[in-house]
Amino acid sequence: MGALGGGVNLLMHGAGWMEGGLCASFEKFVLDVDLLQMMANYLKPRKSATPV
Repeated sequence: MGALGGGVNLLMHGAGWMEGGLCASFEKFVLDVDLLQMMANYLKPRKSATPV
């Protein structure tokens, strides 16, 4: 997910597309959304336990 690693603010057409947009799949959409949610959670800033 290079777009998320690059700090994208808006990701359009990021789920469900195959073959460069020639076809779409509900199953792939579900898997892609799950992956995007995991990446977004992974890249969230964490709160530190000690005040800085």
